[in-house]
Amino acid sequence: MPYTDTQVAALTTTEIAALTTTEVGSLTTTQVASLTTTQITGVTSTNIGSLTTTLFDALTTTQIGRLSTTQVGGVTQTQLGTLTTTQMSAVTSTQVGVLTVTQIDGVTATQVAALTGTQLTGISSTQMASLSTTQLDGLTTTQFSGLDSTQLAVLTPISTPDSSLLDGIAPASVSPSTVTTSYVKANTYKRFIGVVSIGAMTSGSIVDAKIVQAKDASGTDVKDVTGKAIVQITSVGGGGRYARLDITGNDLDVTNDYDYIRLEVTVGTAASIISATLIGVDPAYGINHDGTFFLRRAV
Repeated sequence: MPYTDTQVAALTTTEIAALTTTEVGSLTTTQVASLTTTQITGVTSTNIGSLTTTLFDALTTTQIGRLSTTQVGGVTQTQLGTLTTTQMSAVTSTQVGVLTVTQIDGVTATQVAALTGTQLTGISSTQMASLSTTQLDGLTTTQFSGLDSTQLAVLTPISTPDSSLLDGIAPASVSPSTVTTSYVKANTYKRFIGVVSIGAMTSGSIVDAKIVQAKDASGTDVKDVTGKAIVQITSVGGGGRYARLDITGNDLDVTNDYDYIRLEVTVGTAASIISATLIGVDPAYGINHDGTFFLRRAV
């Protein structure tokens, strides 16, 4: 028989520890969220792991912060992957440090991006080595810069060319509109070059281009990168021209987690044939003489 809210409020830690998984599963989300910080310490690791994702997600940030390392050990991979970024912010560095490789597999790139520098200090070299490329891609430039040499050293060495074509806009006659590349992670290379090529231009046509920055690959809070726009190209003088934009990490608002960029080309008034490429130059990742991975600093 389900407990009433009054009965739940009256449970001692000893009584809570004695609850079966079935009894814990009968609690409502409201009752779970109402457990005091003292009561929450009585929930066994087995009962923590038995919570449905709905009940687990009902835990407040205060409750999450009070979970012992033993209780954290009972959290399942699925439960961990459903925590909101706000709930993740309540996880302590000590709790992060006891997560198993299996548990870490459930962490999403979005959750990784929400980790604070303090939380990241709790990640061991073993945990760091277990992170997938998708999870690592969630790290912001600021987070990467805060990793210590021990954490960086266990990452798998990778080999990248000095420059790579990251994305582009295929040659086409573009009517007045804005066309763009995809967003790319700005901590993958130390420098980026955007090249815009203009072919035949209809009389009166104008072409503008710029590099913009955002907080994620979906373009959250997109804004211009200061000073990274071409001088407008007009049809006077004809086509057959190109323009170039150069950018480094120092040009971005990394303090506020702007870690993605894209190239935007706007054709105005009349159609023009255009194409564009976004190139990454000088990989941000390198390999030490002993084969270990390191992060190159932007210059």
